[in-house]
Amino acid sequence: MRHGETPGNIAGLLDTAPPGPGLTARGKEQAAALVDRFRGEPFDRIWTSAHLRAQLTAAPLADDRGLDLTIRPTLGEFSVGDLEGRNDDAAMEVFLEVMHAWLDGRLDPRMPGGEDGHDLMRRMDAAMAEISAAGDDSAFVVSHGGLLRIWASLRCANITRDFALANYLVNTGVIVVTGTPTVGWHCESWDLTPGRREAT
Repeated sequence: MRHGETPGNIAGLLDTAPPGPGLTARGKEQAAALVDRFRGEPFDRIWTSAHLRAQLTAAPLADDRGLDLTIRPTLGEFSVGDLEGRNDDAAMEVFLEVMHAWLDGRLDPRMPGGEDGHDLMRRMDAAMAEISAAGDDSAFVVSHGGLLRIWASLRCANITRDFALANYLVNTGVIVVTGTPTVGWHCESWDLTPGRREAT
């Protein structure tokens, strides 16, 4: 799941560096709503990135279930490096160019002063391997929209590039995957961006 709404989201800022901002009032409401939204869904463990917004999003659900958060920097958003804190047209053009290359499977391009596609996939693969190796029947992961969308697009055989491009994750949007690193991953469901087209 992508974290709840942040001040950076409202301003359209590229703010990927940890610990990052907290949640807006609306983001706190989104986090609180998770308790009822996922009532009856079994989670053995709740994982989050080291970003404050991910931990604050997961906290109400964890408190309700008496679970501790398992925090992993590997689940953090990809670094935009020199573009950090910007929302101008020039920065967004570079950001989108690199991100679209990654969604195409071309992982060599790098965010200026930040990560390339190999870096982010290596991190997320390691995180998912650890989550899988924990031996739980199900896990709830709070991470970041860009990282989740790129990883799922490249690792789930039933998700196409065009679908991933058309359906970014809104705040607290969820992608459900099944599988393991050995057998591979399958996307069971993907919260569609309002107004976008149906799933692949």
